[in-house]
Amino acid sequence: WDEGPEVGGDYGPYRQSERGHIYQEKARELMEAGLAYPCFCTQEELDKKKEEAEARGENPKYDGMWRDADPALVKEKMDAGEPYTIR
Repeated sequence: WDEGPEVGGDYGPYRQSERGHIYQEKARELMEAGLAYPCFCTQEELDKKKEEAEARGENPKYDGMWRDADPALVKEKMDAGEPYTIR
């Protein structure tokens, strides 16, 4: 091939593990545009929701809990360094 991890080129970095800064920048842009948001659900909370959905015979899915959260609460959690996932 003309370019890639071994030969270089204009469109690198080529390995996903080397592209983290690109993904972080794009996630920030999506959040600033209102197209993504931080979710502070813990793994335990998500597991519980999954179990409950399966017990009802439904497919598990994220319920958008943090989609419309109070911006002041979101800022407070982010300022406190609480872990979150961008959705």
